[in-house]
Amino acid sequence: MDWVTLTSSSSTPGSIANWLNTAQLVSVASTIINEAESFIYRRLRATQMLANYIGTLTPGQSTLAVPSNFIQPEHFMITGINKRVIYMKPNQEVRQAYMYDGNGNRIQQQPSIYYFDGVNFNFDSVIDSINTYPYDVLYYQQPLPLSVSNTTNFVTSVYPRMMRCAIMVGASEFMKDAGAGQIDRNYWQEQLDAEINAVNIEQDQSLHSIQAGAIIVGGGGNDWNSY
Repeated sequence: MDWVTLTSSSSTPGSIANWLNTAQLVSVASTIINEAESFIYRRLRATQMLANYIGTLTPGQSTLAVPSNFIQPEHFMITGINKRVIYMKPNQEVRQAYMYDGNGNRIQQQPSIYYFDGVNFNFDSVIDSINTYPYDVLYYQQPLPLSVSNTTNFVTSVYPRMMRCAIMVGASEFMKDAGAGQIDRNYWQEQLDAEINAVNIEQDQSLHSIQAGAIIVGGGGNDWNSY
């Protein structure tokens, strides 16, 4: 499965137009694919979507903007000599943690928690000018959309049926068929939900192989199989 095949004519096996046996879908194939991708990525949480970005917090800073492809935070850590994990908390809890000096200004120090408003990380403290705070953020990203220059991605390669189900939902909507057409749309929506849920469960199950417990040099850590 790739962009070229999906957007080809109805005579091309594997194209959207071929799946529904109509040339009408060729002109809107790119829109259907892009909307299908957006639907998938807002619900799927696969390890292939993880990315990280690094930088350094500057004095006086109390927020940090996220990349344009940002979907959801996974882990935020201050690195270096001031290493600390910064935990995400509810908006109200972070605001309640604000501390002020005698002049009513927010105290400047290393942050320990943040809330995410969809655009920025918002810290409980303003960054001070005494220390340096390099950071490393792990997050779920929106992969690059399929296109002429980006013909495949991990969904088309590893989970092609998921992509097909999402595309068929959009294609069925475009055809605007009543009766059996609506039944088709409902069918593909159910199949898509099942595919996404199955992959998310698969990703959760992969955590079972994570080592639980400290690893001691020259020895071994404890894992769940030890009990």
